[in-house]
Amino acid sequence: MRKITALILCLTLLLLCGCSGKVNSDDNSTDVASKKEVELMRNFPKGAFVTTVTVPFQNADWVDVSGDYLYMSVYDRYQADGTDKLISYNIKTCDDRVLFEIPYDKQYENCCIEAVQTDGKWLVWEVCNIMSGHFGSIYVMNLESGEVRRIKEMSSSENSHPVFSNDRVIWSETDYSDDLKESIICSYDLNSSKAYEIAKIKNENVSLAADGDKIVWYTDGEYTVYNCLDAKTKSISTDAKNVRSLSLKENKIIADCDNRITVTDIETKETRKAHLGADSLAVTDDYIASKVSGVVNFIRTDSLTENEKLIRYYVNAMGADGNRLVTVSENEGKYANDDGTLIEQLWVHIYDFDKLTEVK
Repeated sequence: MRKITALILCLTLLLLCGCSGKVNSDDNSTDVASKKEVELMRNFPKGAFVTTVTVPFQNADWVDVSGDYLYMSVYDRYQADGTDKLISYNIKTCDDRVLFEIPYDKQYENCCIEAVQTDGKWLVWEVCNIMSGHFGSIYVMNLESGEVRRIKEMSSSENSHPVFSNDRVIWSETDYSDDLKESIICSYDLNSSKAYEIAKIKNENVSLAADGDKIVWYTDGEYTVYNCLDAKTKSISTDAKNVRSLSLKENKIIADCDNRITVTDIETKETRKAHLGADSLAVTDDYIASKVSGVVNFIRTDSLTENEKLIRYYVNAMGADGNRLVTVSENEGKYANDDGTLIEQLWVHIYDFDKLTEVK
């Protein structure tokens, strides 16, 4: 009987130790997984979720990405102070193609290509004067057919950067020759090739963003959300006075207000603030990338906590596609020809945040 009791006690102890060891093992694996993710975030220039390619041009002011293709405004010897070509670059094959070039004309002598954006089907950009600002033309290209259209002519009206809203291009125009200083929100239907006036605002400074069928603009301490499907508007008051950057993503207005990144929920009108600002923003599905003086900060959209700074490379331009972020940096001197002159190449880093948890 004593032998049986001892045997039962031994088996019980073994079972308890085994269960305890299993729990600790699970805890340790969770800790290791979370540590791996943090380590990747802190060392992401070498992280497995970063793809790096070099593009054979001297500089780039704008970049956007869709699938395997980068779309960039680049310098190619013609413009002394700005970009003069719009190119596509295949990340996998490393093939580049010139899609548009600023004409060799006196009218375009001080012009550059800005506001390059794509939705995968269409490409939009503007050609503006370096000296006088956004008194320029807006172009669109059908990426399947290669057709190029100029949807806004050069005029006395200054325009905001154009943005996509499904099969539309949206921008604002302000006629500075008019004493009223009114702004008009314009919409161009890519399918019908017709332009419409959405709204007229008694304000000359308008910040604009779009996502899906929604458009948002900021004037005088108020966001206006416009629904393209039913032409209804919603107003959201904000105590912010200065908006430098504005973006719209899945019913959230993301902006730099008074040098603080804010996220405002369109439905609840609740606003949350981060502790840093941005000269420009690129918003992925899960992250906000804020660029300040060439340094990019990664912030989680749900928590607004700062994750990491990209301090290894000075970033000139950035764009987003889904949960991918693309940054472009110039050759900073590490790679030079035999005579000491820098090799003309751009460093493009593609960060895929979906792969963070896939790394083993």
